[in-house]
Amino acid sequence: MKVKQVAFMANHLGDEYAGVISGILPHGFFVRLENMGVEGMVRVSSIDDDYYHFDEKSFRLVGRRTGRVFRLGDAVRVSVMRVDRTRNEIDLFMIEQQVKRTERRARRSGASGAGRSDRCEGDSGDSGSIWNRT
Repeated sequence: MKVKQVAFMANHLGDEYAGVISGILPHGFFVRLENMGVEGMVRVSSIDDDYYHFDEKSFRLVGRRTGRVFRLGDAVRVSVMRVDRTRNEIDLFMIEQQVKRTERRARRSGASGAGRSDRCEGDSGDSGSIWNRT
């Protein structure tokens, strides 16, 4: 079954999906994509907003500086980064993390905060997202 999932996702590189964290390891977490049954991994090395520590007792990843937490059952938005057919692996990356980094650069360069405040108000259509709360 995994072979078919990997072959299918190879045609969807860069596509965005909603998913739920289904497993956590010291080097990343697995995300099961909603309505697809496909699972891939978000590696900690691809999340560059903080250094993440694996909390074995609670099965969660915690950012040392920000305190951001990834735990089982958390809803996330991801995109397909890489598909390895030989190893049957699907690598994903966090969408929101990419958006936040872009916003941070805009603020540093002196750009107006209008775009940022629009996003925080939920204009992306996902007002219930944890990423829109500030």
